[in-house]
Amino acid sequence: MPAAETTKRALYTWPAAIAAVAFVWLVRCGGEEAFVPPAVPEEPGALSGVPAGEGGVTFSAEASVGVSAGDLSFLREQSPQTADDTLAAEAALRRVLAMEAVKAGLGRDPSVVRAYWRALAQVLLKQKFEVEHTPDTVPMSTWEDIYWEGGVRPLFDHFDTYFVLDMQVICCFGSLSVCAGDVAAQACLRDSEAKTWEIYEQLSARPYADADEVTAAATRLKAEKYPDLSVRPYSFQYNFAVSHEKQRGYTVINRNVALAARDTPPGTISKPTRSNHGWHILYVKEHLPEAHGTPADPDVIAKMKEKFYAPIRDRDVAQYLQSLVMRHPVSLYEEEIRGLDWERLTGIR
Repeated sequence: MPAAETTKRALYTWPAAIAAVAFVWLVRCGGEEAFVPPAVPEEPGALSGVPAGEGGVTFSAEASVGVSAGDLSFLREQSPQTADDTLAAEAALRRVLAMEAVKAGLGRDPSVVRAYWRALAQVLLKQKFEVEHTPDTVPMSTWEDIYWEGGVRPLFDHFDTYFVLDMQVICCFGSLSVCAGDVAAQACLRDSEAKTWEIYEQLSARPYADADEVTAAATRLKAEKYPDLSVRPYSFQYNFAVSHEKQRGYTVINRNVALAARDTPPGTISKPTRSNHGWHILYVKEHLPEAHGTPADPDVIAKMKEKFYAPIRDRDVAQYLQSLVMRHPVSLYEEEIRGLDWERLTGIR
């Protein structure tokens, strides 16, 4: 799936996928044989020992109840500042209460059963999409497909690229030939030079933390004294190794503007420069030096994994949930679904 579409069409974010499972808890599979969910332990003794797979490490917080290393690990995540003795006592108390609930016949209570299903669903998704699913398990073909998308390749294969805030006084919006032959436009270009330098002197009188502060300062100048001043953020790339006429493969900016950006360190403001259409004062937000990385470069793949892994996982979670529904025809408990808090589950108001 293309990178842009991967992000746009991901049907669930990762937290929302967990919420989607809340929906699945309330369905039962149709078909020839009814789905039989796993049973909640009904014997108190099943809750007193150490679960299989937790290494058999126990703590004697309660004489008759084992507290496993897994219990402590889970509780440490919730309360990292709490001492192990306190956590062990809490784990033991939870087990004792659970045993008493089973003795009282509450193991079949619908809320208990659903909580059990919910925990199993969460463990399954955690295993599949936080343990087994990693950036390294995504097929290389997927990363290559993403790389060749128009919006992704320029991140790694580009000439010098600049992200700028252009504070401009524009005199002509036509083509180069129209502007060159427009007497009024040429007069405006001449008359605007002094004014543009005034704007520059005021803007460059102090440093700025970021582009937002520059925008605010320019907006104030526009409101107070220079109504024809405009502020436009954009980015461009330029190959300084060839002439302006040989620029190809991207939107070509005026060469004077490109040179002004090249000569201005990021985080600072350029002196006024004239284009065919007006005057420009640039605040350079960021400069990406020329690079020509390909999917064969380990550094490119590493950066793609960092930037695009999350939406890929979101997509795979959604596809997995959809595949389950497709494999298991479902019928719905309509009365229970009507009672769902959809705002809480989906985030949609």
